[in-house]
Amino acid sequence: MKKFLGLCFIVFISALLSFADDSSVLNQISNAETAFKNGDYNRTVEIYETLIQVEKINNPSFYYNLSNAYYRRGDIGRALLNIEKAYKLSPRDKDIKDNMQYLLTMTGQNANTDLIESAVNLFSLNEITAAASVIMILFLLSASAFLFFRRQFIKKIFSLLLILSILSCSLTALKAFSALKDKAVVLNASILKSGPKEDNADIFNIPAAKIITVLSAVDDWSRISFKDNETAVDGWLENNKIGKF
Repeated sequence: MKKFLGLCFIVFISALLSFADDSSVLNQISNAETAFKNGDYNRTVEIYETLIQVEKINNPSFYYNLSNAYYRRGDIGRALLNIEKAYKLSPRDKDIKDNMQYLLTMTGQNANTDLIESAVNLFSLNEITAAASVIMILFLLSASAFLFFRRQFIKKIFSLLLILSILSCSLTALKAFSALKDKAVVLNASILKSGPKEDNADIFNIPAAKIITVLSAVDDWSRISFKDNETAVDGWLENNKIGKF
């Protein structure tokens, strides 16, 4: 009985702490909304960055609101970075898509219009992985059922799930490959260098919010590439000047 009461006490305390954490987060969100309405964008940024970086809350709404605060503050690079993060988590959200398209157009860039990548981007990696896992389990169950019962309708279900399994696994692989691409955005207008040192030659002036691909890294520097009017540009930039999606 004492052990049972002790267990109940532990569960109660855990629930109370969880409620306290939720209450704290809700208070911070309320403070952020108030700060935004009052035009205090620095405070809004501070609160949402704390929720994301310290509290480790990976929520598309937080990235969306943080992007809006950075935009109002005139920090276009970080505004685009955070709307891209929101898009990765919630690719079908209209407000997120509209804001991302607006920022891309504003900075003279275009969203990827490739048909395959557009189809892949309809779903987040978590959604695709979860769906593929469920389909694979159902496929294995139908295969087992067909081996035992040899019914025609089970065979049809098995065949359908086989096709769906192949499609879902292919989609998962494409999404994972897309996620592996080390995409990033230039946070502030910067100078591209010919090598990973400050005294290397300047080769290009990069505007803020330019989307780039990170190729490799050496110490505090990253080798990056991007296209400028369909011309490939390749060089080095300090890590603190870029933000990865």
